[in-house]
Amino acid sequence: MKKLLSFFIMIIVLILFVPHSMASAAVTINKSKTTIYVGYSVKLKIDTSKYIMWKSSDKSVAKVSGTGKVTGISAGEAIVTATVGAGTNNQKLTCKVIVKARLSVDSTDIICAMDEYQEVGIYFDKQREDETIWCLVDNDSVAEGILDVDSDKYILRIIPDSIGKITMTIHTGTNESWNDGEFVKINVTVLNDSEWISQTDLNYFDIMTKYDKASKILSLIDMDYMTNLYEITRMADDITDSVAYSGDEISYKLIGKEFYFKVDDLQALKII
Repeated sequence: MKKLLSFFIMIIVLILFVPHSMASAAVTINKSKTTIYVGYSVKLKIDTSKYIMWKSSDKSVAKVSGTGKVTGISAGEAIVTATVGAGTNNQKLTCKVIVKARLSVDSTDIICAMDEYQEVGIYFDKQREDETIWCLVDNDSVAEGILDVDSDKYILRIIPDSIGKITMTIHTGTNESWNDGEFVKINVTVLNDSEWISQTDLNYFDIMTKYDKASKILSLIDMDYMTNLYEITRMADDITDSVAYSGDEISYKLIGKEFYFKVDDLQALKII
């Protein structure tokens, strides 16, 4: 009798105190972290007969279908969440999705002097047989872009024609035409000199200069809106010809009657 009573007590304890998760086995997801390329997909799976609600934390990076198919849209990271079970009595499982771009370049900002040309390496991962890349130039009177193939990458040769600033866009596409897939924009600045730019050449970028001798202030002015872009206020008292001086943020020098400015400084301030 005592043995029978002990058995019933044990059954009651198990019913009352065994966690619900043991009564119904917890579901799991096949991947907690995955890496894919733009345009490629991966299938997330959960072994359950219940309905699953799939959501992506950033649909611009990765989208997920109602069946758990995740597709890379753009480079970045997103969290895909699967909700199993209705209401508050549910289980949430997540997968961190890292999306990598198939298209990349060595540099997106290029300075090119008139007496030289520049080369940019272009890398196209997971390239299919019918795919290639295209180069679109918004103003080919400033520079021309020539594509060539190296052993493990493409080469973009930038051939300058005149002073100015343009954008070259590298597009993925087929052998017949470029498409709306991945693209990378390369900003190209063509100057007479890649280190210094004269106040005359600044006019090609719609920038004029004004020097006030009394206050010793040199202003860089937007010619379209006639507003000050920058003022060099700490000008040297006696400026020696061809000697470089350091302003607050822009180095300058005077050659003859014309000021020249350090290109790197102007670019750092996004003036050119």
